[in-house]
Amino acid sequence: MTASRSRRTATTKVVTQINRTAVLDALRDSGPVTRRRLSDLTGLSSATIERLVGALLREGLIEQDGVVRQAGGRPSTLLKYSGGRRSVVVLEVSAEAVRSLTIGLDGDPLGDVAVTPLSDWSSRHLTDVIEITKQAVAHATDIGGECLGVGVTVPGIVHRGLVAKTAELGWQNVPLEQILRDQTKLPVLVMNDANAIAYGEWRRGAARELSTVASLVLGSGLGSGIVNDGHLYLGARSAAGEVGFLFGDVTAMRRYFTDHGDLESRMNEIARRISPGSPTTASAVRSAVEMCASGDAPADEAELFFDLLAFGAAAISIAFDTEALLLAGAFEAAPQHCVAEIERRLVGRIASVPTIMPIALGSMSALTGVGESLIRIVREATYLA
Repeated sequence: MTASRSRRTATTKVVTQINRTAVLDALRDSGPVTRRRLSDLTGLSSATIERLVGALLREGLIEQDGVVRQAGGRPSTLLKYSGGRRSVVVLEVSAEAVRSLTIGLDGDPLGDVAVTPLSDWSSRHLTDVIEITKQAVAHATDIGGECLGVGVTVPGIVHRGLVAKTAELGWQNVPLEQILRDQTKLPVLVMNDANAIAYGEWRRGAARELSTVASLVLGSGLGSGIVNDGHLYLGARSAAGEVGFLFGDVTAMRRYFTDHGDLESRMNEIARRISPGSPTTASAVRSAVEMCASGDAPADEAELFFDLLAFGAAAISIAFDTEALLLAGAFEAAPQHCVAEIERRLVGRIASVPTIMPIALGSMSALTGVGESLIRIVREATYLA
């Protein structure tokens, strides 16, 4: 007896969902276009385009944007994506403050970044982040219509929504994604800040049009995010790019490292010697960069400080053969000086030196990166509704 096998076929609903996604993606990527141009971009028939456009206009997912007059023909209506009527909330969490922003599904900010200082971080940090997130979602609903998701960046290792470790915040194994999902009833994405910066710069900043890029983010630690062919490379436990845990020399074998790795521990010690009056390690590192650039740091300390930073830059450049290395965080205190110092240490010492440059988006890099990542997730649910 021969067993019958069912054939997998696409239902009319599935086909419609796929076609809706194609239309919305085309409008989001190409800007205002006519129905005829939309048919060319998607490969869909004019009748299908007409039907889908009518439905999407009624739902408010697209809108008319004027007309274009063509020689010898009737004027054609331009259509554009109206993602601003739906939004996501993005937050950047640091030891000093939470920065939050509402972003439309077209990727453009709706309003300004709100900064909430965290003066009593040690005792109320998680409670504060939860409350700030809920307030940000409420604000997004007021100014941007329906809020579809929450994105958060933190300076630490994030694996499948779990903040596994962040010395800056004092967190370990905090299920932040699940906590915020339960509190907001929305999809939540939590990202490492270096990964968010790399992705944000690849999508909208200094690394657009490039294939393989990496960020190098300097704070009280040293971390990197890697984008390869449009995808973040995270590694088996989402700890790829944690170059602060590189060994400075063989004496690292006689110590154990928990909060910070060997390389960044050495870097922090030098920064403290260069700027002994700084209240925090992060501020000492930033001050050290400024003093090295101005010539106010002892020459031998400045030289060793950048030698250690070049170790991290070399490791990422060698391991991933990146086209560009984007300097962020405390590097922004003296970007051109940092580019020159790291570049001169790599030339002639590694096989291929990437283009080393400052980030272009500045303080918006991490927010942009987590926003773009979150939009890719939530827009599928929106398109296929």
